Amino acid sequence: MVLLATTSAVRNTTRKNRKKQLRMASPTSVLSTDMKRSGLDLKNEGNAHFMKRRFTDALSCYSEGIAVVTQADEDLEAILYSNRSGCYYEMGNYGK
Repeated sequence: MVLLATTSAVRNTTRKNRKKQLRMASPTSVLSTDMKRSGLDLKNEGNAHFMKRRFTDALSCYSEGIAVVTQADEDLEAILYSNRSGCYYEMGNYGK
C-alpha cells in the first residue's frame, strides 16, 4: 500500500513538473505576445504622429511595426501597411 501511494505521488509530481517545463519551454508564445504588443505600440505611436501631420515620423513607426510583427498576426500587419500607405499618400509620394 505504501509503495502504491508513493508511486502515485511521484506520478503527480512528474505531471506538475511537465506542465511547468512546458510553460517555461514555450518562449515563442511569449515572444509573439511581446512582438504583437510592440507592433501595437508602434501603430499607436504612428497614429499619434499622423494626427499631428508628422508623416515622416509616422512612416518610420509603421515601417518598424511591420518589421516587428509576426506573419501570424496578419490583421495588425495589414493595418500597418495601410497606415504606411496613408503616409505616402499624404506626403505626395504616390509611387510607393
